Amino acid sequence: MDTGGDAHEPVGVGDPLDEWLAGQLPKAKTVPFASSGHAPFSEEPDRFNEGLGNFAS
Repeated sequence: MDTGGDAHEPVGVGDPLDEWLAGQLPKAKTVPFASSGHAPFSEEPDRFNEGLGNFAS
């Protein structure tokens, strides 16, 4: 699971590395967190835990 915090990015700009990495790994998925910076597990814990649960199942 690649979590991308977008809070410090200009609106509409994601991290191209996130998309590239997801394209290189089988079954990978990028999960953007628009209201987080570097710690989505702390800044958006409910959404992070949902994404982690989906990834682990």
